[in-house]
Amino acid sequence: MPLVRLGEGSAVEVEDGDTAGHRVYTIRNQRLEIDVVPSFLGSVSAIRDAGGECNHLASAFPEPRAFGWSCPWYGGLQPEIDVDRLSWTASLEGEVFTAETVSCRDARGVEWTGVRQRAALSLEETRGLTLELDTLTLGGSPVIKQVWRLVNGSDALRHLSGGWNYFLQPDGEMHDTVLFSADYERKRSNWDYRHHGGHWTAAANPRTARTFVLVSPQKEARLDSWGTEGGHLKLKTKLEVPAHGVKEMTAYLVLTDTREEARRYAVLQDLR
Repeated sequence: MPLVRLGEGSAVEVEDGDTAGHRVYTIRNQRLEIDVVPSFLGSVSAIRDAGGECNHLASAFPEPRAFGWSCPWYGGLQPEIDVDRLSWTASLEGEVFTAETVSCRDARGVEWTGVRQRAALSLEETRGLTLELDTLTLGGSPVIKQVWRLVNGSDALRHLSGGWNYFLQPDGEMHDTVLFSADYERKRSNWDYRHHGGHWTAAANPRTARTFVLVSPQKEARLDSWGTEGGHLKLKTKLEVPAHGVKEMTAYLVLTDTREEARRYAVLQDLR
């Protein structure tokens, strides 16, 4: 039976302050520091080791810029909703996210603490829906729990695709990232490519061995190479939201010291 230790039981703190014209909510769990920025497309702009300065995420914060074929690009842990007539960023660019500190227990009684962002969507295709984004963790833990939730306030059944884009640079390096899953591996390439990984996918720094692993109960984790802009990850699925109902997707992002350690966290696919 595989076992992983999620945390050490220490406190999780959330502080907020202004940085470069943005309100930034920083979650500290004594192992990681996680910056959530509602005004920057609801993204997570940074993950740092506690007390460190190196950002393990590739982010454009505080101003969007070009990245590969995408402009504007926000980066970090960037949420997405598909609207046919708009680009992958434009569907959320006009939305206003609010934020609050939350603590909530999962089905196994584990209490997670962090930040919940919320935006009442305003486009014709999304009006009546509220998007909620939870970024949560445990004391002393390398694990970040994310919940992407759609709340339908309308009388109609709604169909949408959405999820997260994970722009990663373990130890601040992204150009030689190795992407892998349970049965697939791909080293750096100058060409864009996508590969469906199932319940988990990972991105490793081949020099330092630091590795991000993305795990989800939904079998929708993907490898997402941007060619010369590095190797990244993605979680995206189609959702059917009943009238006056709620639909959500859960993911776990873990920063580990080795590829072997990253594989052990695949068991989180059974944690909802």
